[in-house]
Amino acid sequence: MSGSRLSVTVACVAVLAAAGCGGSTPTPPPTTVATGKWCTGKTDAAWRRWLSTPAVELSTTTSVTPWALAGDGRTFFASLASPDFTGVVRINAETNTYVRIRAFRDPQQFQAVGAFDGRFLVIREYHRLNDALADYTVHAWDATSGSVWQIGSAVSDGDGGFFPSPWRDVSVRGGFATWTTGTGDDGSGEVHVYDLVRRVDRVVRRGHPAGAVLLDGAVVVWPESPGPGEQAVMRATTVTGTPAPVPAAFAGRGLMDGLATDGRAVALPGDDWTTLSWTADWSRPTATVVTAGDDEVITNSLAVAGDLVGYGVDPLRFLADASTGRAVELPDVAYTLVDEQSVLVLARAGDKSLHPVQPVRLLSRRSMPPMPACG
Repeated sequence: MSGSRLSVTVACVAVLAAAGCGGSTPTPPPTTVATGKWCTGKTDAAWRRWLSTPAVELSTTTSVTPWALAGDGRTFFASLASPDFTGVVRINAETNTYVRIRAFRDPQQFQAVGAFDGRFLVIREYHRLNDALADYTVHAWDATSGSVWQIGSAVSDGDGGFFPSPWRDVSVRGGFATWTTGTGDDGSGEVHVYDLVRRVDRVVRRGHPAGAVLLDGAVVVWPESPGPGEQAVMRATTVTGTPAPVPAAFAGRGLMDGLATDGRAVALPGDDWTTLSWTADWSRPTATVVTAGDDEVITNSLAVAGDLVGYGVDPLRFLADASTGRAVELPDVAYTLVDEQSVLVLARAGDKSLHPVQPVRLLSRRSMPPMPACG
């Protein structure tokens, strides 16, 4: 979780993944919402100063790939590649220190993305760069106890490989995690909901589901094809597997690739990737807020926290305030992560190596300048 979100491997998942699916305390919806499409203002001096905040020192010398914020305004989760340690870490931007969570057995092949709900971090760890992300395991980390354990994995195809699974990050919220595991070459699969407190896995759907997302209210949503090659429809259940009405934000959709949510607000590209839609609450329909130009596409490097939305129209990246209907371009930014405390920006890579050095800035929303006037 992408237009150009992460390396080729991680880009196919959602940080997007990823990033928009974590967080135990959702951002309250805005009290006012601008109607119509968003307009873009110039990156003025105030924004250039804010975006020039000193980078996390570690990220200026070491490869750091961030994919989830911790919600405390100080720390974030990332894949780190250094001579001393390669794997999943929690980085403190203020102290320039990190906590090791899980090491990669193969630093050249392994990649990870994940989501955090305030207590539990759930990591989808990919093991091979050349198998379309089929070989993976799912692991949980409890921030309270520090324990790490495996909660899921890809299914063997019986021929030395694995059945392909949908390219969507794990979604975590309120002590539950959900993901979809492929179980056949025909697109068949299972939607899992894992109770992280009780350490119990439940399959809430078997069929032809795509990647699932977990929303506030313990509602799980996913697209599903009635059969191979058939048009997908949206389905929903509770975390216990009881069928639930499809939320209004997803009604009529055939896909939800690239979707980002904080559990309540939803941002997602159109099925043809030429539009971006947003809603402050999944119980209400989305509205189209951005339309890409000719030969342009919306990237799947989306991030959302209430009325703050990070998005891209390749090759550009933007940050928008839905309450004003205004957006600002973020120069030289690869992607953003947002929550109610912070905006994380990752600088574009200067090279195409497997582990590039890209400065990371963790910026306070309290000091964020007003959106510039459009024009």
